[in-house]
Amino acid sequence: MSRRILLAALAAGSLAFLAMLAATIVWMTIPERIVYQQSSPVPTAAFSIEVKQHGASFFVTPAQKETLDRIATATPIVWFSSLAIAFVAILVGAAARLPLPAAIE
Repeated sequence: MSRRILLAALAAGSLAFLAMLAATIVWMTIPERIVYQQSSPVPTAAFSIEVKQHGASFFVTPAQKETLDRIATATPIVWFSSLAIAFVAILVGAAARLPLPAAIE
């Protein structure tokens, strides 16, 4: 029984770590691509929302701004909830490895 608990904790911790890694990769790549490669340096009809990055202004579309906002708000939620899951998985896995005393009859 404790072996199954340990394996389940290992699986949950691994999935939480992968979620943290994926969120970090998304946070580091997609906003950079939107702001530096797909934006406009001047406001136009399509690129109407101003985004400041390192003191410079860039103009993005409303859909791009929505994506940037979603990434900015979701990344900490995903990252820290995954960290909590990984921490609990470590504790549960460690508890599963503790020897239990024999039952007293």
